[in-house]
Amino acid sequence: MKKLLLVWILLLVSTVSAGVIYDIDFSENPTQIVILNENDIVRFDFPVRQYENKTFSSLEEKRNSKYELKKLEQKLMVRDVNEKGNSTALTLFIYGAETPQYFTLAKDNMIKIDFERDNIDDLIIRFYEIKGNKVALVLQKISLENVEEKESFFSKLKTNKNVIYYIIGGVIILSLILKQKMIREYFSKE
Repeated sequence: MKKLLLVWILLLVSTVSAGVIYDIDFSENPTQIVILNENDIVRFDFPVRQYENKTFSSLEEKRNSKYELKKLEQKLMVRDVNEKGNSTALTLFIYGAETPQYFTLAKDNMIKIDFERDNIDDLIIRFYEIKGNKVALVLQKISLENVEEKESFFSKLKTNKNVIYYIIGGVIILSLILKQKMIREYFSKE
């Protein structure tokens, strides 16, 4: 009877400390707000770039090589909620990684996640607030298309700067020519 009671108590203790698993979907909205207790887990499928070539001599070579997007399951767990310190300890389980990533987020702090280690940020995790034993986190997906659009915008801006410089130079030269012509006409009338 004592053994049965002990097993029952152990089962109750293990279920109390277990967290809840929440599924979120970035395909509906690239920004998700989650409110979690200690030991809760957020699970999500995330598109990860899988490069055709497995060995690279440089990050630039890796970033410029061909890849295929594959949705892989990632998990984020809240290990500890520290209301006094206004911080939370998190664990990120990246699909295929040998060890999880451990980090602590504090008020007005964020972390950028790079799933493929290609120096392109994929996900931003922001600390929002703590109330009691719950923490609110903002998870924001950074799409590769947005990164490429930003890069192309800046390259277009550089190109447009050159055009603007040529136009300004042309206007200055034209104004000097017109001014010189107006000065000649003024003195020729006298």
